Amino acid sequence: MRVGLTLMSVASTVMGISRIDVHNTEVSKISKLQYSMFFETEINFGSEGGMYGELVWNRDFELLGRGTVTSESKYNNHNAPAKAKSEVELLQDFKLSMKDMSNQQIRDPPPPVSDNFKPWTTTGNATAAISSVSAPYLTNPHVLAVNTTGNGDGVSNPGYWGMNLPTATPFDVSLFVKSDNVTSLTLQLRCGTKVTASHTFDVNTTWTLQESYITTNNHTSCSDGNLFIYPHQEGVIYLDHVSVFPKDSINNIFRPDLLKYLSDFKPGFIRLPGGNYLEGTSLDSRWAWKNTIGDRRKRSGHFSPWGYWVTDGMGLHELLVMCETIGTEPLVSIYTGYSMGKKYVPLNESWQFAQDALDLIEYANGNTSTYWGAKRAANGHPSPFNVKYLEIGNEERDMSSTGFPPHYKMISEAVWQQYPNMFVVASGSMNAVGARGHRSTSCFPCVGGCGFEPQRCDSWDEHTYDSPKTMADLHTLYDDYNNTCKRTDGKPCPPVFVLEYAARSDPFLQNAVAEAVFLIGAEKNAAIVQGTSFAPLFCNVHGTQWPYNLISFNSSSSFALPSYYVQKILKDNLGDYLLKTTTSGQVSGSTWNATASILKSTNEVIVKMANFGEKEVQLVIEFNGFSNVKPRKMASIVTSENATDKNTLDNPTYVTNSTTTIDVSHLPLNFTLPAMSVVVLRAGIES
Repeated sequence: MRVGLTLMSVASTVMGISRIDVHNTEVSKISKLQYSMFFETEINFGSEGGMYGELVWNRDFELLGRGTVTSESKYNNHNAPAKAKSEVELLQDFKLSMKDMSNQQIRDPPPPVSDNFKPWTTTGNATAAISSVSAPYLTNPHVLAVNTTGNGDGVSNPGYWGMNLPTATPFDVSLFVKSDNVTSLTLQLRCGTKVTASHTFDVNTTWTLQESYITTNNHTSCSDGNLFIYPHQEGVIYLDHVSVFPKDSINNIFRPDLLKYLSDFKPGFIRLPGGNYLEGTSLDSRWAWKNTIGDRRKRSGHFSPWGYWVTDGMGLHELLVMCETIGTEPLVSIYTGYSMGKKYVPLNESWQFAQDALDLIEYANGNTSTYWGAKRAANGHPSPFNVKYLEIGNEERDMSSTGFPPHYKMISEAVWQQYPNMFVVASGSMNAVGARGHRSTSCFPCVGGCGFEPQRCDSWDEHTYDSPKTMADLHTLYDDYNNTCKRTDGKPCPPVFVLEYAARSDPFLQNAVAEAVFLIGAEKNAAIVQGTSFAPLFCNVHGTQWPYNLISFNSSSSFALPSYYVQKILKDNLGDYLLKTTTSGQVSGSTWNATASILKSTNEVIVKMANFGEKEVQLVIEFNGFSNVKPRKMASIVTSENATDKNTLDNPTYVTNSTTTIDVSHLPLNFTLPAMSVVVLRAGIES
């Protein structure tokens, strides 16, 4: 159960063991990007089966048995969602998959199976087969041929482990269909065998797009529903691009409850689309953004390196619309020629990737007289998206003369030649920062070496994944950054974006607190660390490839980790300038950290504290050099009774944040920082 600030004992006469001294001295400006998000677009069915509102799985029949859909353990008679695995089972699966993926073979696209149309199934005496004789679009050559008796048999689709079908809810439905001998069919939404909505379409002898909207009835609802299609006459019908889309989807794209987590958080930026999803395991499986724009029915789709086929319904355009909708900046990643486990595409063949970057910027920002700007307008967005941030690469490993440095140089120089003000982040490597804080920077483009001069990097990307204990211990990681990072020309290293981090293992409060200790350490070095984002963001509990994710969901419900609420109170209490702050006194068995800033628009000092430990910390907070500190203070806290408390689908806010007001009549302020807690204190000051 969540524990509020009643645990905090305020007593102005009791001296604490530990101290926080906040000084009225501004140290550095704090970036508005400090607390941001990373949306690896396709991992854990985070978009298709999640944020992207489409309910029909394999709607275009291009999946052909490739990936997760072939695992029968994921299904319960292809209609109801299977029981989600426990955290222990998921963690074991993750460890095994990481071991097996040392040669990347497990992630390579499997060959298509021409007679596999799962998760679709036939009912009654109907039979079905994949056909490629004729299709509405050449980019998606496969369709489903269904042979029925006309006596109510047909085909069914379970959605992504069940369709959520509330009562009195409208849906847009559509399909391409043709037949030489069938003249009509019925599309139904069902809860088990109960029909909750239906519509009858005419069938022509040529491919025809049939569209309508249907509304579920007032008395039948379920979260494990399915789609059923049956022809009225005996014969063969051909189906393609079958769609069921909830009409409450934001912008006709996004699942509302999942988008709300993002809009409530208000991240500084959203990094997209990846991650490993950017790289793929080959040129064919990389994220090729030009294949992800335009009419969604014409997109050819590709195999995600996370083990499943995607239709690319959540493409570049949709991702930019998502950022625009919630009012955040997109940080778009650019492919370099490196795919996981493969050698770089030779430099003399890699100009195409620089051109892709230039074309992407033109698509996002160009006026409608440009080629790609006109494409954007044709896709329904004549005004520019005004993308300001790019990242070149992801977890680049090869720092040789044929690896990342020359590819980064080619792409970044091409970008800056046409767009000199574009902010470019250079990719770092996985765990560039070791568990003991040793930074491996040899030959990175930003620092030089190995025959290369240091190159311009507006920032570079470090990824830090570790155990909760180690993550908390890394709170001093950036204290000595300028001594541990050295450019070969003697100039300072660029600032850092920590674009992937997590105290991964279990979805517990203690993990979130460990991350908070680390994040406060990053904010204490605001001149160096100018952006952070947790990874991964989304997870369908039935399609999990990574066990520790910020937001999890099934077809109808969702919950966020305690880490989400920790990050949110840190984000909601972001100051303008870092203040000089000193801490002293440690408690055996606890790792605690604190920082302070000033928010000039409200004349408040903000003090952030986190205690990763099983013992309370008795604290004294002294405000030095301020003419007057007002006695009324707002405080936010995330804590709970047990370090292993967590949120679940059944209890989504067991661990969350609360806010209260504290009155004190004397300073310094003395109080108890609870065990395993994150506390933010806001105190008014005289302007």
